[in-house]
Order: sequence, then C-alpha cells, then structure tokens
Amino acid sequence: VSQSRYPGVSSFLEVLDLANQIKCLPNLKLRGLMGMASNSDDPNIIANQFKQLHQYYLKLQSSGFDVDKLSMGMSRDYQIALLNGSNMLRIGSKIFGERL
Repeated sequence: VSQSRYPGVSSFLEVLDLANQIKCLPNLKLRGLMGMASNSDDPNIIANQFKQLHQYYLKLQSSGFDVDKLSMGMSRDYQIALLNGSNMLRIGSKIFGERL
C-alpha cells in the first residue's frame, strides 16, 4: 500500500488493475504482493497496514489469481508481519547486521 510520496498502489482496485495488466504479459507471472510498513514505532499502525495488505492478497486470490507469496516484514517488524499473514520476510539486518 503506497504511502504519500512513495511509488506503489494504494487501493485494491489499483492492485487488481496492475494484476490484470501483468496477466496480459506472457513472460511474467504474478506470484504475490510485497509491502513495507510506514517508518513508525507504533505497532498498531504497522499491524493495520499489514492487515490491509493481507486482505488485498486474499482478495486477489479470490479474484482468480494464483498468488502464493505475501512478502511483508523486515528485521524490525517481522513478528507483526508474521501475525498478519506474511509468508516471506526480509530480515537482512538481523542476519548481516545494520548497514554502515
């Protein structure tokens, strides 16, 4: 879900439109959705954003798209992401340490 100045999509209709455009491209296969939460220390804001993306993922599946990946959650919020349906995490700094 896009947040203000960041590129991306911000509604399910935009997700569905993009998914339909991808479906028309023979060399691409949509596997799922990826999202990042806002840069917030408030776990409720992060959880609500992840819940919304999870709902978009489920709606995409029920719309006939064979998506199996929901990538959300990074090192600082992966636990919230897991609680809200993520099945792919990006936890680089937990593995490799913070960037210098």
